Amino acid sequence: MNIITDAAGNNRKESALTKRQAVALQVAREEVLKLASSAFHRHCIPFFLWKGMDFAYSLYENPDERPMGDIDLLVPMNDAERAWTALANTGFSTAEEQKQLFTYGITGEAKFVLGGVLLELHTHPLYYPSLLPGTVPLPGILRETRTVCGYAAPCWTDTLLYTALHHADSSFLKNYQKTDIRLLAEKMDEKSWRWFGTHAAASGWGNSILKVLVCCGAEIPLHLSDTLQTGNRKGPCGTLGAIMKLRGKKRRVLAWSMFRKVITGMRFQGRN
Repeated sequence: MNIITDAAGNNRKESALTKRQAVALQVAREEVLKLASSAFHRHCIPFFLWKGMDFAYSLYENPDERPMGDIDLLVPMNDAERAWTALANTGFSTAEEQKQLFTYGITGEAKFVLGGVLLELHTHPLYYPSLLPGTVPLPGILRETRTVCGYAAPCWTDTLLYTALHHADSSFLKNYQKTDIRLLAEKMDEKSWRWFGTHAAASGWGNSILKVLVCCGAEIPLHLSDTLQTGNRKGPCGTLGAIMKLRGKKRRVLAWSMFRKVITGMRFQGRN
C-alpha cells in the first residue's frame, strides 16, 4: 500500500484517499511546480520534469490517477547551487535537518518543502552512473526533449531506459510502477527500441532490464530479448549487487566541493 504526502504534509495510505483528495493533492503539487518553474526561469536555470510528475502529465489521462509522494526535478550539476538558492528565495525550506545536498549511496538529491508539498531536486537521473560512470556507459546527457504541459522532459527512450535501470534491483514493483513501464513502452517505435537495446545491453544489466519489462507486461519487439541477454555481463566497476551495497550505506552529508568531484552530473543540450 503506497504512502504519499498530502498537501498538509501528512503521510496517508494511497487507498484511503478519495477522488476529491487526490485531485486536491495534484492541484497543490501543480501550484508548487509553477512556483519552482518561475523561480528557475527568472534565474535562467534549465530543468527537466522527472519521474512521477512527468508520468502523471504525459502517460495518464488524469494526472491525479498516478500516485506520487513528491515532485522530482532534474537540474544540471553546474546550476545546482543556483537552483538551491532560487528555491530558498521563493519560500521553499529544506526538508527535515538537511542543510546540504546529500548522497544516498551514490545519488545526488536535495529535498525541499513548500505548503506541505515535497520537492526533490536531482543532479542526476539515476543512481548508478553518478559514481560509477564506467558501469553504465551512458554519456550522462539526456538528449532530446519533449514538452509536458509547458515543461521540458526527457525523450521517451531515455526515460524508459533510466526508469528500467532504476527498477533493475527491485524484487517487487507496485502496480503503478508496472503501469508506468507499460505506458512508456507504448511510446516506443522500432528505432527507439534499437537504441534502447544497444544502451541497455551495454550497461551490463541487460537481463535485469529485460526481467523488469517482462514483469511489467510491456510489449517489446522480438529482437530485444536477444540483445539484452547478450549484455548481461559484469561491468568494469563490479556487479549490480556490489553497487546496491553502496546504495545501502548510510546517508552522508557532503560539501559542495566534494560533491562536484564525485558526481558526474547531467548536461543539457538546450533549455526548457
